[in-house]
Amino acid sequence: MVLPRSRPPSRHRPHPPPPPTTTHPTHPTTLHATFHHYTEHHTPTYITTHTTTNDNNQTPTTHITAHQNNTTVFTAQLTTHTPTHT
Repeated sequence: MVLPRSRPPSRHRPHPPPPPTTTHPTHPTTLHATFHHYTEHHTPTYITTHTTTNDNNQTPTTHITAHQNNTTVFTAQLTTHTPTHT
């Protein structure tokens, strides 16, 4: 189980609003997740991501990996699709 934890209010940084978008929203099409190891609640868990795309750039896949104590505890792949119709 992954439980995100927010920072104390004094450490929150305001985020500017996102820029207006002229593209269509993306839609999740597949999600694959694997839990490799139990995580400890008192130890930090570091999450890294990177995105790859297929040849026509229509189906990007985001790869998510969680590490704790130099061990991979969680991996996931989220594939999305951006419709081209209006």
